[in-house]
Amino acid sequence: MSELVKRILFAVPAGVGFIAITWLGHFYLAGLLLVLLLVGQYEIHQLASRARMPTNYIFLYLFGVWVFSIFWNPSLIWAGLLLIGLLVGVEIFLVDNKKVHRLPSTLFWGIYGPLGFGAFLWIRSLGSDREGFALALSFLLMVWLNDILAYLGGKYFGSNPLAADISPNKTWEGFLFGIAGAIVGLFLTIWVIGGQYPLSLTVAVPMAILSGFTGPLGDLTQSRLKRVAQVKDSSNIFPGHGGVWDRFDAMVLTTIVLTGYIGLLRELALVTI
Repeated sequence: MSELVKRILFAVPAGVGFIAITWLGHFYLAGLLLVLLLVGQYEIHQLASRARMPTNYIFLYLFGVWVFSIFWNPSLIWAGLLLIGLLVGVEIFLVDNKKVHRLPSTLFWGIYGPLGFGAFLWIRSLGSDREGFALALSFLLMVWLNDILAYLGGKYFGSNPLAADISPNKTWEGFLFGIAGAIVGLFLTIWVIGGQYPLSLTVAVPMAILSGFTGPLGDLTQSRLKRVAQVKDSSNIFPGHGGVWDRFDAMVLTTIVLTGYIGLLRELALVTI
């Protein structure tokens, strides 16, 4: 069985399953995202260690669970403040000088991935049940079609490297195809939902274009870490697809930025969801 066939046979049912759980929402989605988050934190600990940017793995998990939890219950912000103080105390007074760089590494990686998973859960909770699902579905389809069209555009038309020292196969042509893919993902969602998408095209189309930038940037962020760590995949738990970070690297940054975008629109009273 070829690698491409293996990837397709896993990706299609996995994607359908993820959409189905997103539709169910609530504790079903929260449970799945939490499991993915914890596996992702394990992968990050391994990658960062190989890249000589070790983390305090205990705090990596603690920060992960905390960040994810505040999207469910914002009043838990106090717990993270205590965690930061405790981490600083441990890393400064109980660790020798050779490991002092664990402090910034633990803070960044402890927060970055969980922000993406927690933000996706928050997006699903916005508005009515149907509106929240429509918005979450558009995030998924924008990221997935961005990735698919970027791959096809780069494969058949690509000639100008986008970031040759990080990911040699990425091209500017693929990048532009990816932006088009994100826009297609948005309109596909609107078509599937039946035209009852909770955002107007005036704000939704710029959001899709923005996701066309954040998707590859999130991918390159993980690619750079894997290149420094000298590994191909973050793990091998998904047949033909690597690990959690190999599948969700683009989704994490896209969800973080687009959630900020929607939050800004809400503050400006430009959207009511």
